[in-house]
Amino acid sequence: MPMPMPMPFAPAPAAPSRRIPGVVRATAFALLALAGAAQVAAGAALERGELPAALGSALVRVELTVAPHEGDSPEAGGWNKRCPNCGEFHRNALEGVMREERPGEIGGFLVAPDRVIAPDPLIHPRFVQEWRVRVGDELIPARPEAWAIDRPAMRLVLERPARVAPLAFRSDAPAPLYTVHHGDEGNGWNIWMQPLAASSWLIADGGARYRAVPGSSVIATADGAPVALALGERLPAAESAWRASPASWNWIEADAYAAAVARVDVAAQASIVRAELRLRPKPARPGEEHRWSPDADLEKELQRPQTALVIAPRRVLVLADLAPGVTARLEGVRLVLGDGAEVDATFVGSAADYGVLVVEPARDLVPLRRAEASWSALRDHMLYLADLRAAGERQRVHVGHLRMASLGTGFRGAPKPVFARDVKACFFFDDQGRLLGLPMARRQVGKVERWNRPDPQTVASAELARYAEAPAAEWAAARNRPLSEAESRRLAWLGVELQSLNDQLALTHDVSTLTDNGDHGALVTFVHADSPAAAAGLRAGDVLIRFWPEGATEPVKIDIEEHRFADTPFPWEQYDQIPEHFFERIPAPWPTAEHEFHQQLKNLGEGTPYRLEYARSGQLASLELRVEAGPAHFESAPELVRADLGLRAKELTFETRRFFQRAADEPGLVLSRIEPGGVAAVAGLKPFELILAINDAPVRTMAEMEAAMGAAGPIRLEVRRMHQNRVVVLTARAE
Repeated sequence: MPMPMPMPFAPAPAAPSRRIPGVVRATAFALLALAGAAQVAAGAALERGELPAALGSALVRVELTVAPHEGDSPEAGGWNKRCPNCGEFHRNALEGVMREERPGEIGGFLVAPDRVIAPDPLIHPRFVQEWRVRVGDELIPARPEAWAIDRPAMRLVLERPARVAPLAFRSDAPAPLYTVHHGDEGNGWNIWMQPLAASSWLIADGGARYRAVPGSSVIATADGAPVALALGERLPAAESAWRASPASWNWIEADAYAAAVARVDVAAQASIVRAELRLRPKPARPGEEHRWSPDADLEKELQRPQTALVIAPRRVLVLADLAPGVTARLEGVRLVLGDGAEVDATFVGSAADYGVLVVEPARDLVPLRRAEASWSALRDHMLYLADLRAAGERQRVHVGHLRMASLGTGFRGAPKPVFARDVKACFFFDDQGRLLGLPMARRQVGKVERWNRPDPQTVASAELARYAEAPAAEWAAARNRPLSEAESRRLAWLGVELQSLNDQLALTHDVSTLTDNGDHGALVTFVHADSPAAAAGLRAGDVLIRFWPEGATEPVKIDIEEHRFADTPFPWEQYDQIPEHFFERIPAPWPTAEHEFHQQLKNLGEGTPYRLEYARSGQLASLELRVEAGPAHFESAPELVRADLGLRAKELTFETRRFFQRAADEPGLVLSRIEPGGVAAVAGLKPFELILAINDAPVRTMAEMEAAMGAAGPIRLEVRRMHQNRVVVLTARAE
């Protein structure tokens, strides 16, 4: 980033309704010299634990009054404190002050009669109502006028000069030196003084050495003469790097800052767009339309526009982590640009490493420029950010700045910037509007739920090059792609029926230790012939414990919900008393083939290798398997629709044949839906009954049923409700 040249503190411009005394318009160096002449040496006061009056009077309090804005809560990341236990930032420093209806406060330093330097709060101006500085018994209005580029500091200009002398820096003053820090650390305002020689040493990766010092402190001689300010958490080992007046720091003034913010805003508005994903509805099983499911929240999220980034004229990166089972239902993407224009886009690929997908717009779009920068060189530097906030169907972009507090290790060893506030929706730029980093979450393999998804981390913009330029085959997950409706409804299966485990079952099968006393795991109750489970040698009585998908760093515990009628008989005896408007809410009486484990396999994608761990007679064993497509099941089977009769029917599938105990050559179709008020409902037909014959002719397929119903006159059905047969005659209504 371009660095403005060091400059002395300029005097504040005259206010329109107030005349500023001439002395205030003098240069900063003259003011500092004047203050130095007034400063009285105090011997080795700091060594004795005494604070010289001249030094103490220049320690000021900066007050910040904030308020929420359009439903967003303010946060001053620069004033947040690290957790002493883990070193992370958990708490918003402004939450307490808003509850207590008071300003936030931070320690600052009077460096000229009308200038104060304080830690940069890193707060967006839309939240700020007022700045004030308390100097002794004075409370003076102030405003920000500049920000340090390479350290977390800001400079405020006071509405009028203070009545006390500012700090006068003697950068060549001899050792010993002390750090003087003042602030409210939870037990009132205090001042901490300690020898600089007592500071801890830090050797960073790469060999650079630093002194760890209290953030926001003045470094002074033993007699209280100021030498320098330390606004970060560390000082370079070479004293020449920090022994200087803050007038020599690299500052960006307010007008230059506003111009940089404008450039970033233009870039963000042009290239950060919204993507509307058109997904086929997820089929709901009867009786489960109104039940909550673990992925229900994910489905709701995907109904809202997703954030997307134009990375090349014909490549757009959509920040949406879609599992293969969801991508399979993707039918199209529409991009909504910053000016409201809409552009259709086609699927290119889903990234294998990160939870993003790439689409190709129907016309060229304006891409973001990328900046080549090293995170390690940007600690404490001013980074411009575009903070995205959802506003219904719209997207608001607020441009401000933030600073990297430290650098950690992220996904696959990549550097991970650490910030003092939540940045899950923040894009980072340099002062020319070039992208430095963006939020991307690593691709999660296995069970995907809202509460256990990895948080996005800020990834360097260099990662985008492959998505923008390379063929999809080099970065995309081949199994995570859109499918036809028939393909997407296909079952991924092992070919077993499962029963949910509990503590008693776990004890009986000697798997209490392996399953946390039945907290997870599933008992195999039946193995279908010609299934992967049968080929692998699984048996009824085995207990499935967990599975390891290819590429997963941890196993996925197998846990299923109990079938609705596992312990309670289906109400066949009361079927005629059920009002017909409840037909759609009646769950199927057989266990679904798409139980949670089969759904997890589907989200891995067909062909994905996985290792299945199971227990037999209490002994742990494993199988190396691949996700295989299963035969048609009831939810995915084709359906014959007779709207004139108000009924729908499906052929018997492997799980319904087992439930009704029908051999492969025995006739029968399942009534899958009965329309309330229709001919079939009036005649007494109910969902999940079997049609065995039509006009005395056995029917096994939809083609046979359709042909038999095509004959003129009344239609005579032989119907079975479990083990009882009856005859029902239907007559189609005249159109």
